[in-house]
Amino acid sequence: MKETPKLINFLLFFFSLITSLIVIFMLLFLLFYGGRLFKFISFKDFFLNPVWNPTGYFKSSYGLLPNLWGSFLVTTLALLIAIPFGIFSAIFLSEELKRIPWLYNLVKGIIELFAAFPSVIIGFFGLVYLAPLIQKIFSLTSGLCVLNGSLILALMSLPTIIAISEGSLSQIPMIYKEASYALGVSRIQTALKIVLPAAKSGVIAGILLGFGRAIGETMAMLMVLGNSPIIAKSLFSPTRTLTTTIAIEMGETAKDTPHFFALFALGIVLFMISFIVNLIGNYFIQKRVKMVL
Repeated sequence: MKETPKLINFLLFFFSLITSLIVIFMLLFLLFYGGRLFKFISFKDFFLNPVWNPTGYFKSSYGLLPNLWGSFLVTTLALLIAIPFGIFSAIFLSEELKRIPWLYNLVKGIIELFAAFPSVIIGFFGLVYLAPLIQKIFSLTSGLCVLNGSLILALMSLPTIIAISEGSLSQIPMIYKEASYALGVSRIQTALKIVLPAAKSGVIAGILLGFGRAIGETMAMLMVLGNSPIIAKSLFSPTRTLTTTIAIEMGETAKDTPHFFALFALGIVLFMISFIVNLIGNYFIQKRVKMVL
């Protein structure tokens, strides 16, 4: 029996090491191909060029900005929609619905199930139902635009934000609430002014992980954004993201060409964004755990 903890520790270390090595090899793989782009163009041309046109007749352009702008625009708008709904839903779950255990477990189970819902089904909903609705309401030629993508991403980010925020809110010691109630503060004021600030580390972690979930989405965005590699200037413009550009063009690109290397360079940028966001999110999760302990 004394050997069991050692075995468990060894297995945890082994699988953690394997996971870390896989991530490192993925980054090296991206750097090996993506770094070769800069034999053909300068860093300035890649990072500051507002044109993405790899198959240009006179001159090919490999500008990062249209794809990066599309990713951040759609993701930011999605979070502006998802954050209020996510936080207030988490408060409702932890403060009100928890008093009815069977209903709380049912709703929480549905939310967790939705988090694992295939993105292609959600994208199909955006393509078939949401796009015509947007087109009709705003009198557009097409409903495949930034607004459609933002609404779909907000829907996909909600389960992550709700689940992590609700978990953080539920772990706040009951004494906080009891002290507030003893002073005559209402339940809603206690939730908003006492419990929510106390759980801010977990809520921020949920938001950041929701951002990571949204910016890495591919299939749904492929179906609802219109896929024009331009810098979108309105909610009703088509656009592209880093992920959709890679998905659309990689299969039709000749190996060891500047275009091929440019797609890997986009992958490096996406990898670094996701890595940094998840790193910050994990920091806030650890901060929440230490606070609870």
